[in-house]
Amino acid sequence: MHCGPPLGGLIVAATGNGGRTLELYISRSDLLLANFKWSRHARPLIESSPERILLLPLLEEAMGGFRRIQDETLRILLGRCADAVPAMQQGIARVSHVPGHPAIFGLPDGEPTHLSWQSFPEISSLESLMLALAEPDPLAVLRPTFCRSDRRTSRRDDAQRSPGRSGRRRLAGTRARDRA
Repeated sequence: MHCGPPLGGLIVAATGNGGRTLELYISRSDLLLANFKWSRHARPLIESSPERILLLPLLEEAMGGFRRIQDETLRILLGRCADAVPAMQQGIARVSHVPGHPAIFGLPDGEPTHLSWQSFPEISSLESLMLALAEPDPLAVLRPTFCRSDRRTSRRDDAQRSPGRSGRRRLAGTRARDRA
């Protein structure tokens, strides 16, 4: 039994500059013949589509929509973070004389098997957040920039260039061990 969209095709073509293009498509007629109950909105959309429905542009459009939703969610969270900055600065000031990297431990209600912890952010990170929030588009300031045309870098390479939260935790754990 076949599950998922009907198979279409894949076209790999050479470009004039020695590169290649890739077109992944599904067949309109195969979609319409598939044993699937299309919604009243989907069927006319499929019927008005070309015979070869290119998938990559549809995926790029969907990812653009996802990115806009993610950006709005991040803007809401950034506002909440801004509200917490004064309390974080006070907490950091209270423990600034303690050697190592202070952290807050969370004890779960009920079964004590899932101890969690969160280290304090660096003061410079809080200052960067507040500076970014003063800008018209704080996400543009805070989001790491990279060249979209160079897809050869991996997430691991990005993490090595700019350690994120997990990098700080690992370093904080290392510093605490080194001082013990």
